[in-house]
Amino acid sequence: MSAPDPVVAPTPVHRPRPASTQAAAPFRNSAGLLAFGFAGVFFGPIVSGISSIAVLDAVFEVVGFLGVIGGGVMLATGIYRLADHVDAWSFARRR
Repeated sequence: MSAPDPVVAPTPVHRPRPASTQAAAPFRNSAGLLAFGFAGVFFGPIVSGISSIAVLDAVFEVVGFLGVIGGGVMLATGIYRLADHVDAWSFARRR
């Protein structure tokens, strides 16, 4: 016969949250997303026009294109999150 399962105490509500990873921290808030989004959209075309060597030109063209696309996605996500925060703040203020 097996032993009965031990009684597990409920987890406290006030337990500390695990520390966030510093590398992913800028992408968790809207300000970081907006900053990286603006950087990607602004510097993507600059990176595309850097090289004058034919082989590297294609690489920089692709990197610049991906920077613009990624920056646009981050910018849109940051604007969406910022609007969500403002909406939640205004709703809480009305109550």
